[in-house]
Amino acid sequence: FFFSSRRRHTRSASVSWARRCVQETGFATRQKILFLEPTWINHSNLFNKNCDIITVNMYDPVTNGFLLDSVLSDIKKNPAKGSMILLQCCAQNPTGIDPTEKEWEAISRACKDHQLVPLVDSAYLGFVTADFKKDSYPLRLLLEDGHEFFFCQSFSKNMAIYGERLGALQVVCKDKAKAKRVENYFATISREINGYAGSYPARLVNTVWKNEALNKSWLTDLTSITDRIFTVRRKLYEKMLELKTPGNWEYIVNQRGLFTYLKLSEKQCEEMMAKKHVYLLHSGRACVAGLNNYNVDIVGKAIHEVVTNPQPQFANPTI
Repeated sequence: FFFSSRRRHTRSASVSWARRCVQETGFATRQKILFLEPTWINHSNLFNKNCDIITVNMYDPVTNGFLLDSVLSDIKKNPAKGSMILLQCCAQNPTGIDPTEKEWEAISRACKDHQLVPLVDSAYLGFVTADFKKDSYPLRLLLEDGHEFFFCQSFSKNMAIYGERLGALQVVCKDKAKAKRVENYFATISREINGYAGSYPARLVNTVWKNEALNKSWLTDLTSITDRIFTVRRKLYEKMLELKTPGNWEYIVNQRGLFTYLKLSEKQCEEMMAKKHVYLLHSGRACVAGLNNYNVDIVGKAIHEVVTNPQPQFANPTI
């Protein structure tokens, strides 16, 4: 099922559809959902009025890495059997921290053991390796492990149609009878949510995928984008080494996708914005794609100065 709208964020739309379908077609027996935190800020907005949110800690603030033991332990302590678990396919927002293939396998087993229904959100497929097959490993794993699951995909970034908004919600069901119930339910709520989806962006994506020359050109562009993102990550990391900024900054090149999760305090982030005019979220999330050869030194110096300044004095910025 494809959804597109100039007024609605289709990533939100497909995730929202999945939430309703999970609850109302028998996939989940409880109105609970497990979040691997930190996650995209809008996820909580989509679920907090309809579900009890159970947080699962995935982030290690010391290493800026993935905490598999914490994830498995939290799932075991709060199994909430029959509930959903929200997972991000790749290029995790906001941290850029993805599980390894072995870690995905452990997560899949834990979901199976505790009867959790995976809801996989994917807004950045292709932005890790420029290879859809490699980036979609978690999806193939869930399929091979026999899960019923939801896959919410946005084409806004990887097809460069941000202003058109195209997304897809795909559902893997255990049998044809359940698949038919899901299809009937979608037919019912589609009129309620957006009537009829606009066809232009869907036709655009279909044309690019089916035309060999256009598909090759698009994949070349996608590769150049992912290569550039890794290049500016490397340059920012090397700038931190050049400036001898205190701390280990290797995580900048280890994280993947559009974002990096800088180990900065909220006050340091505020100083970056108020004094350095380098804008990022107060959590430390910064968009690596905004870096280039001309500003990477400026950003690196700004980070260095706020890290080495123990007591910043500034006014809160208005942004």
